[in-house]
Amino acid sequence: DDVELKGDISFPLDELKEFTIDVPVWAEIMHRTKRKLQRVYVLRIAKNVKSTETSDEKGGDVKAGLANSFIRLRTGKQLSALLRLGVELNSSSDSAYETLNYIEDQVSPMAEGIIKAEDSSVNDDYEYLNSFSNDDENGSIKSSKKTGKSMPQGIKHHVKRKHKRQLRREIPIEKRRGKRSLDHHVAVNKVLKRTIRRKSPLRQKLKQGAFEHSEMAIAGELAPTDQSCRTLSHFFATLSKAFNSSRRVQECLSSQISSTSDFDSKFLQGDPAELGVNVSTKSEKLRGEFVAARCLWESFWREEACLIYDDRIEFFAPSSKRASFTAFLFDVRQIRTIDFADQMINPLGSYPILAIETAWKCHYLAFVDESTRNNFRNLLNNVIFSLSDDLKQKDEWQAHFWQGFQHSAGSGKWAKIVSSKKSHLRLLLNRRRMPFDCERFQWDGSTNSERKIGQFVEDLLKTALSFSMETLENSPASFLRFQDKASRLQNLPIQKLIHSGKEALCICVNLYHCLLQHSLLLSLSGPTKKSVVTFMCTHCYEIGGDVFSLAELECCVIRGNLSNGIYIKAPFVRPPKKSKAHYAYALDTVDPRINFLLNTCDTSKSQKVPILSPSKMEEQFTAMSSLFLRKNCSIDVNKRVVSLPKICEVYRNDFGDGDSLALLHYCLQYMEEKDQATLTELIRCESGSLSIKFEHSPDSFYSILKV
Repeated sequence: DDVELKGDISFPLDELKEFTIDVPVWAEIMHRTKRKLQRVYVLRIAKNVKSTETSDEKGGDVKAGLANSFIRLRTGKQLSALLRLGVELNSSSDSAYETLNYIEDQVSPMAEGIIKAEDSSVNDDYEYLNSFSNDDENGSIKSSKKTGKSMPQGIKHHVKRKHKRQLRREIPIEKRRGKRSLDHHVAVNKVLKRTIRRKSPLRQKLKQGAFEHSEMAIAGELAPTDQSCRTLSHFFATLSKAFNSSRRVQECLSSQISSTSDFDSKFLQGDPAELGVNVSTKSEKLRGEFVAARCLWESFWREEACLIYDDRIEFFAPSSKRASFTAFLFDVRQIRTIDFADQMINPLGSYPILAIETAWKCHYLAFVDESTRNNFRNLLNNVIFSLSDDLKQKDEWQAHFWQGFQHSAGSGKWAKIVSSKKSHLRLLLNRRRMPFDCERFQWDGSTNSERKIGQFVEDLLKTALSFSMETLENSPASFLRFQDKASRLQNLPIQKLIHSGKEALCICVNLYHCLLQHSLLLSLSGPTKKSVVTFMCTHCYEIGGDVFSLAELECCVIRGNLSNGIYIKAPFVRPPKKSKAHYAYALDTVDPRINFLLNTCDTSKSQKVPILSPSKMEEQFTAMSSLFLRKNCSIDVNKRVVSLPKICEVYRNDFGDGDSLALLHYCLQYMEEKDQATLTELIRCESGSLSIKFEHSPDSFYSILKV
């Protein structure tokens, strides 16, 4: 009943050894037959071909030479045979266990919290694998119908569980078993959980404190759809390892690669009418109409109708009556084609991609072929050149209108975080460009390559600290260049940094201050004492394929191996409970002075931020510690009272065993010479006890930082 796979292309089984299969994208397309919105996985198949003979990957003769990269669109139901095969191989013998051992070898143990995340994400992964085609036989998106008795509303949790058990007893065992056998994701989920509990040494590695970085391991919690793509990519990688030893694996992989479906042949074909979009030209003139796949974030593309008018471009999702997004032409800065030197970087294989740059975001469109892309580009350029003078003279800073949209762009990729007992979307600030459109860092594991990354981050922070609201209004183009440079952080290999070295500490601290300045610039007014916790937990950078908020960078990475705070209240923050996996990135360097150097934009710290470098790090730590303590410490000789900043109380265990006298001796070395002599005399004097008090936390915050 699903879309039929046609085996009209043949691949010799010996050639399949050279294929690399992954699932970088999930997409929403129009089911041309059922006229419904369809979710599919995009299987990207790549092969390194020495021969110059290539052919059309959309169904042409591929025997003469295979294309470097092409894609296949598959639903979860169509991939269920492969999933069942993996389960059978896993349960048949111990040697076949390697087909599902990505939990042990591919996904590195990052922290105790990652185990819980894996347990829950596995369930979500295969629920989504099935949900892509489980609601009905064709996998169209619609709400599932409830079966059995309706659940009473407003009853307690334990009553709900009892009611569910009662419903389960009313279903005959035969029907329950039959239904369970059809749900392949349930069987896979059980096998994966048994793998974690019994066969995988994952928990033993955690007990030993072992951690090995892996490109596939991330600490951030993905949304179920994106997590399922990662799971499938791992699954195909492990099946490829068992390719030579299993004939069934060869046949199943061959069927997925060689077979084409209506999804493959009709993807991006036709006109807006085929997508169920009715084009109305009564009110104004329509300059052109196209069908393209628009990138909402790098792992999610949607087939849409693109309508070009005199002053804007409107994008319509399949079967929608209202535009899902509108880009005004006065906001367009550049239109460029993206040519990939390596087709494995293109998330959609060999489909040509066009980038439309606006002030706050680059919009990416994929077309069926290069001629369609060129026609779209030429028409759009002509329309922009013919804009009236009134539209051309509009203030460039009107792009602030899209600021809120830019903040939330790509946030659907990551799961929501809980801050102040409320769920919030992550605000990703470095996604003006997608990772496939950014220059990659050259990494060979040497100190030289790490130093180049450090220099890049230092320059990025220096540029960020040079901005103010006045400079942004006067030269917005410089801020756009800064956003493009910040987008490169998505390709920064943070997992491979040497976490015990000075360079990694400088890189992470500079990244934290850069993100803080970037957040202040876009928040316009800055945080308050009531909103600072949410501010620190929601403003994020994507770095190396992972996501880091200000709170996660500060508490989990930079202060990861320091003590936990005592009685933490605003403006001090602690990371969300689901961020425990970020402790895997914790730096080995333990220096209590980091408490005085890290700027949290409250007025107890200096408004000026240092740009750390390994050669000057020791002097910079000492200078910032002296500046902070001399500003916030006071001595009352008559009352024999010493007042210390609040941060010394919250993180007092960093300066010893929490002893007040040890804390005082540590701070003494960074005070002025006059205060050092006075305090030393008070400590030695036996006439009375010395009292240590802590100041209240500040209520005001900076709206901008300076270099």
